[in-house]
Amino acid sequence: MRLILIRHGETDANLLMRWSGSEDLEITNLTNAGKSQAQELGCWFKKENFIPTHVYVSPQKRAQDTARLAGAHWNVPFITIDDLKETGAGIFEGLTWNEIEARYPKQAANFKDSRDWSYVEDSEQENDRRNRANRILDLALSRHSDDDIVVMFCHAGIIQHTVSCIF
Repeated sequence: MRLILIRHGETDANLLMRWSGSEDLEITNLTNAGKSQAQELGCWFKKENFIPTHVYVSPQKRAQDTARLAGAHWNVPFITIDDLKETGAGIFEGLTWNEIEARYPKQAANFKDSRDWSYVEDSEQENDRRNRANRILDLALSRHSDDDIVVMFCHAGIIQHTVSCIF
């Protein structure tokens, strides 16, 4: 099996340097550049005659839009998988680092020193992220044969956790 993990295109949150997680906020929609990125990826797929056998997509709008634009010429069903959503950033969602430090100075300092999400109220914890990443890999391995080409449109955080579970 070939497994290809694709991060969504650029969002307003990316440009504004705001933390985006598992919430679908207005600032997490694709920018025009993000839409162009997805369309360009779709053109590359078409030029290379790349057609996956299976496509899975995060339920979040930015990943759904990226998949729709990049895979517009594929005649393959897109299956939404909740485990592909971005990791939850809790009280940091939608804020810049300066806003986080101003509103939550203690949590910001602890997180900055440790990168430990247990300091971030309402965030998805490390063990939960790892379990979700393992479920993604289990799904891919249990449902697909060696000849399958599986594409998953998702987010940087869950991609990092999924790749770390492989190694």
